[in-house]
Amino acid sequence: MKKLPLYLIFLWTFIHIGRPQDVFPALKLINPGDVVAILTLVSYIFVEKKNLRVFSFPEFRLLLLLFAVAVLSTPYGFYPKASLSFLYNFYFKIGLYLYLVAKLVTDEEQIQSMIKTVMLSGFLMAVAAVSSQQIGIRTGIGTTYDPNDLGMLFVVTLPLALFQGMTSTNRRWKIICYTGAVFNLLAVISTQSRGAYLGLVAVGGFVLISKVR
Repeated sequence: MKKLPLYLIFLWTFIHIGRPQDVFPALKLINPGDVVAILTLVSYIFVEKKNLRVFSFPEFRLLLLLFAVAVLSTPYGFYPKASLSFLYNFYFKIGLYLYLVAKLVTDEEQIQSMIKTVMLSGFLMAVAAVSSQQIGIRTGIGTTYDPNDLGMLFVVTLPLALFQGMTSTNRRWKIICYTGAVFNLLAVISTQSRGAYLGLVAVGGFVLISKVR
């Protein structure tokens, strides 16, 4: 019970990035992102008691500064109503998510679990992208990721898979990581994103020169 908020923040991360509701549209009927967000917040309030001062973090102060600038700019926008919707969907939801991540993911083991969550989220999207690929058509999944966004997601999660595979002593986990890396690479090709190709070159160079214990 004590670790329930932590497990829920991992699940929320998976829903944020892996977008199972885009792969399986029936899930949209229950709006899993909002449901898990509420459960995470409630469980944090009643279970978690860590006293980290998140608002003192420079990253969070920057987020608040950008939020203040966005609020002050809203009345002068071309479409103020859309600006208010953006403030809610981006700054409020993402801000709450980042606040809970900072509160709950605090040690090396938890950070490793978060990395694995992000990596597995990329794997789900990669398998969905490869399986839905059509000749001559750039792949996009659902309404969240266009081909460029999708390609960069695979570029970001590819090195996570490679490093997890290289540093793990568990054979099954190595197989999962390397298989996921192959799907990530194939999925980058399926997006036909030039930005993703450039990112892939940069990541490839980084992997080659990095010394991993």
